[in-house]
Parts: sequence; structure tokens; C-alpha cells
Amino acid sequence: MAALRGALRLTRPVAQAVHKTSTGLVGLKVDLNGRANLIAMQQQLLEAVKAIPETAAYRQSVEATATYRLKVATEETDEEAIEKTIGFGQLEELIEQGKDEMELIDYYAGEKGWEMAADLAWQADVDADIKQDVDRDDKEQADAAAKESA
Repeated sequence: MAALRGALRLTRPVAQAVHKTSTGLVGLKVDLNGRANLIAMQQQLLEAVKAIPETAAYRQSVEATATYRLKVATEETDEEAIEKTIGFGQLEELIEQGKDEMELIDYYAGEKGWEMAADLAWQADVDADIKQDVDRDDKEQADAAAKESA
């Protein structure tokens, strides 16, 4: 019994150091090293996204987000303050988001998504030009019909 009391005394400081015991989200366990793991994840994202050209909007977005989150997590030591400042959920959720982003970076780089995005932008420009031409032609035809009937 005395050994049990001693063990309980040793765990009390550990229990007090842990601020939360549950994320409140099914299937998402508390990360006891949440801040450190968030920092590591953001650093991994910044490294992985280098596989995408600097001019790609996706890379710029990932870099901006990861840099901001990394800055907040390195400057602030209180995990609740980090979560509040970033404003996108708990550290555990942010880490999961980072894992998902890593998969997307791999896919985007493998498929050269920046080329597809450029093609889509080009197609949108072409579509806008065509619509403008059709609208102009419709107006010219309407004006001509109005002149004939007058």
C-alpha cells in the first residue's frame, strides 16, 4: 500500500502538468507533445512544399499558413494560447491538418497541379473572351434589328 501511495505521489505532478485529458473529439487523442509536434509538422510542410514552384499560388498559401503557425507556436509556450491565436482548432487538429496537407502536397507535386491551375485560368480567360464576343454580337444584331424596324 505504501508503494502505491508513493506511485500516486509521483504521478500527481505529471497529472498537473497535463492541462487536458481529452480533445473531446472521437478518435483524436490528446497529444502530450502537441506544441513540439505542431512545430515539427509546420517545419515539415515548409520543407515539403519546396517541391512545388515558387510561383504556384498553392505553394504560397501553404508557406504563408505554415510560417504563421510556426511563428505562433515558437513564440508562445501556452498551448491554449496557441490554439486561440491560430483559431483553427486544437493543436491535435492542427497536426492532423498538417498530415492531410502533406498528402496533398505530394499529390499536387506528383500531378503538377500548378500546370492544371494555369490551364484552368487560361480556360476561364478564353471563356470570358468568348462571352464578351457573344454579348457584343448579340448587341450588334439587336441594334441592327432595331434600325431596320425603325
